[in-house]
Amino acid sequence: VPSVELDYCCRRLSHDDQMWHAISAGRACVRACLEHVSSPEVIGVSFNGGKDSVVMLDLILAEAGVDVVSKMKIFMIGEEDEFEEVRQYRESYLVSRLGAKGVDPHSILITVPSTVGGIREGLTVLKKEYGLEAVFLGVRRDDPSAKYQKTAIEPTTAGWPELMRYSPTYEFLYHDVWRYCHDRRIPVCELYANGYTSLGCIGTTRPNRALLVSSGTGGEDKVLPSYRPAWLLEDAAMERDGRQAHHPHSKTTTSNTNTTTDATNHAGGASGGGAHL
Repeated sequence: VPSVELDYCCRRLSHDDQMWHAISAGRACVRACLEHVSSPEVIGVSFNGGKDSVVMLDLILAEAGVDVVSKMKIFMIGEEDEFEEVRQYRESYLVSRLGAKGVDPHSILITVPSTVGGIREGLTVLKKEYGLEAVFLGVRRDDPSAKYQKTAIEPTTAGWPELMRYSPTYEFLYHDVWRYCHDRRIPVCELYANGYTSLGCIGTTRPNRALLVSSGTGGEDKVLPSYRPAWLLEDAAMERDGRQAHHPHSKTTTSNTNTTTDATNHAGGASGGGAHL
């Protein structure tokens, strides 16, 4: 039974009413989607490898099982400026959860080219090509950019491809995400251990200043700044503090960016925001 492991997790966390509520609401959201659609093949899953999408996928897997989830259309909207660490993590995580040794991660994940546009255009392409009826998104209600989404289950608004959006993580708060990952022993992208609390494009993302331990030193013996990990952020309202203009300590490597999150953050119709990394 796919949900047995998650049931065990719920019992372990039953002393915490908020966590119990978040997990229960997430499971109910997944069930509602499965009951609403005609088949798993018409469900899209927005997965970029960020902390929220990882919790979302875990909830879906626990409730539906690998066989059912493997029939869904797991996707991300590609961009041109992605952290290499995020790309590597996303590919290895998907293979570990949905594939087998030697499986090409690209056979699991559908990447919509950045040339298509943002999340609105990406969903339009996905709906047309795969006949999507619903989409899972990693939106949380405590994320300021989730202001357009008022509940975990809502249809897209006018001007967007007609879909039902389901957000299993909607009732999770920032620290709930980390506690859930810790309790479930879910690995996350290594950047979170280095002070990044929200990930977007390389040029507009930096470690969170609230987690700064040492400013580092200049000169010949230059030492880079050091930061505490994301899960030690005390004020959850500062989660997106690092999502600003280019920072001198940001990495400069490039790849095809992961901003399924960043794009959905401004998707007032499709995701209502909050599906950030």
